[in-house]
Amino acid sequence: MTDRRIRKYEQTESEIKICHATSADIRDIAVVDKERWNRIPGVTALTKEELTAWLDQRTPYFLVAKEYDQEQERWGVVGYYVGIYIDFYPNSVFINKFRSSASLPIHGYTEHTHNPAGNCLYGINITSKKPAAAAAIHQHIVASLKKSSLMYMVGMARLSLLRAYMRSLEHTKYSMQDIATEYALRQIQKEHGFQLWDETPKPRLDIPTPRHRDQVLSHHTENLSNHTLLATLPYLIHDKKSAGWGALLTAKL
Repeated sequence: MTDRRIRKYEQTESEIKICHATSADIRDIAVVDKERWNRIPGVTALTKEELTAWLDQRTPYFLVAKEYDQEQERWGVVGYYVGIYIDFYPNSVFINKFRSSASLPIHGYTEHTHNPAGNCLYGINITSKKPAAAAAIHQHIVASLKKSSLMYMVGMARLSLLRAYMRSLEHTKYSMQDIATEYALRQIQKEHGFQLWDETPKPRLDIPTPRHRDQVLSHHTENLSNHTLLATLPYLIHDKKSAGWGALLTAKL
């Protein structure tokens, strides 16, 4: 996050506290998730049962951002983050775990479950009602990662303008995989420290550069340096604006 954005939220973040999620928070978390994701065509909010499955994994990174509600006289959830520890190895076997759709309703949309001895934080989801909550969660995570022994951070990012970009191409001979990869590369090729994983095919297609910046993708790559694009994959959340695709990113801590 840039200094400008951090300053923007300094005052409001002081009124937000970050703590570990408990069973008492699940109802509020489900409300936050519904308000955020049901606005995106093709995306379905998580159920209380799915959120409870995450809680049952006992990860130290199921966090909630809370703000005091004067009317209800209680601290209410305004954002949350879920991440689990996994064993990360930058190879095709690891990446193929994200290609399977058979286990999506289980364990946070991945075949992985929380491994307390893992070397990587896999960020599954961050959702909030307001930017200040997301900023507070992000700062908490960055501060805690600096004190941890974890080596990597990995996660999926939506390609939020890919569908619109594909429509602008009209007729094309290229595959969806190649277009998605080329789109992701061109969107973030100027980010500091960005690189492409050696085993990722470099399509270098003869197509125009996207005219508009993908704010979702750039947000995921601006906060940590040494990012690597591992692959573009069919996205685990069926976001129509992303044409069903996402970028699998990693950063060395």
